[in-house]
Amino acid sequence: MASVSKRAWTHNGVKKEAWAVRYHDEKGVRRSKQFDQKKAADAFKRKVEREIEDGTHTPDGDSDTVDAVSREFVRHTEMRWRDGRIGRGRYEHLNRLVEANVVPILGRIRFRDLKASDVEGFYRDLVAKGLAPFTARSRVLDFAEVEKFARRRGHLKTQPVRDALAELRGIPRPRIRTFTSDEAARLLRVAGAHRPHAKVRFCAMMNLFVNLAAFCGMRQGEILGLTTASIDPERRIIRVRHNLTCYDELKGPKTASGVRDIPMPSHIIDLLDVWMRDHYVEDPRSLIFRTPKGTRIDAGNIHYSWRRLLEQAGLDHDDRPFHFHALRHFAASWMIANGLPVTDVAGLLGHCKFDTTLQVYAHSVLRPALRHETMERMVAALPSPALAA
Repeated sequence: MASVSKRAWTHNGVKKEAWAVRYHDEKGVRRSKQFDQKKAADAFKRKVEREIEDGTHTPDGDSDTVDAVSREFVRHTEMRWRDGRIGRGRYEHLNRLVEANVVPILGRIRFRDLKASDVEGFYRDLVAKGLAPFTARSRVLDFAEVEKFARRRGHLKTQPVRDALAELRGIPRPRIRTFTSDEAARLLRVAGAHRPHAKVRFCAMMNLFVNLAAFCGMRQGEILGLTTASIDPERRIIRVRHNLTCYDELKGPKTASGVRDIPMPSHIIDLLDVWMRDHYVEDPRSLIFRTPKGTRIDAGNIHYSWRRLLEQAGLDHDDRPFHFHALRHFAASWMIANGLPVTDVAGLLGHCKFDTTLQVYAHSVLRPALRHETMERMVAALPSPALAA
């Protein structure tokens, strides 16, 4: 139990007094804290007793500010990157989160005193600064890693970030704009045609990128991470085993289920044959797509060429632009529209759960008229109850 007592002393000839709260923490260590007013001391006494009973008390001296703990977390994360436990991209992302978001908004609060309401305020500040609600929630989810780090080191015993995330549950993921079958056909025609003033090698590479994403559902990093061993023309499969990061790190796919074999259409086999014959550059890691000098393909160049393709196909919508990743969404929808079971589509995309494929990646790719025609064929295939009567 905690106790409150009045303490009086003289300092430099001046008499002073305060109210002291004394107690033993959960480890049996004697603690004390002083207050100018008895009311504040009594309130702290009740708070300490409640926290000790609940097992959530963290003494002042054992908890640094969110700023200090977050910076300690960044140093620990850098060590994990240096020894290969995480990629550089993940380290850089968490470092930016701490420097740009966490420290400016929550830095002065002691981690021990952090509440779910503070974390919810952190979310609201991110939204006010222009982040989409789903993205802001993702930042809070990243901040949960800092909370886990702080708990392991005894800076707090509660879970305010987890509690705030429970309140933020249900924020919908933005639906990415994807292509209809007609739009995809236009884009594929433009990608496969010779474009004036464009380098032949880069045009051939972008044509392969578009086809691999649209027909095989591959991510951009997976395409850049293809090696000569990934391509099996005899069995007509692509072995997805790697992902190339923006720091030129060759890692495994995004998830364990991302390790997969994808059937390779014959026209992609032909395109790859031409690429390997005319444009392949020897690489120590046997990567298929490199610059003529053997370096990583610059992401900015890919984005610029992608925008040019959209413009030439008449698909450059400034209000809702198509992302390259939209081709992966189209691939999933096109596979389903052409009768491939959704469980097989999930496997080809590297999803561990097929509901991810349905909820996030499946879009309508058929024109309304074609949907009507399909519906009529479905009705014609079975006796109509109205006609049978």
